[in-house]
Amino acid sequence: MKDNNYNGWKNYETWLTALWIDNDYGSYLTRCEMAEEIKQEYELEDEQVYYLSLKLKEWIEELNPIREQASLFTDLLNAAFMEVDWYEIAENFLSE
Repeated sequence: MKDNNYNGWKNYETWLTALWIDNDYGSYLTRCEMAEEIKQEYELEDEQVYYLSLKLKEWIEELNPIREQASLFTDLLNAAFMEVDWYEIAENFLSE
């Protein structure tokens, strides 16, 4: 059985996405604002994690500069994005 854990995260793609969001100050502030908005809007922790995961995924996908191009690179990037565990990232961001 293949071990997909990477630095405590589900996989490399999840770890890398969370890392980039947190290591860019502007992205970090944006994700903190998103988390606070979600906490105020939803009372239940499961709902908070679910809705923040959707919001994060949508936000990062919108930032993709080649999202509307048909190419090998777009397909590879989309395949990597499909591996990201947005729920795990949201759970981590909300636990801070």
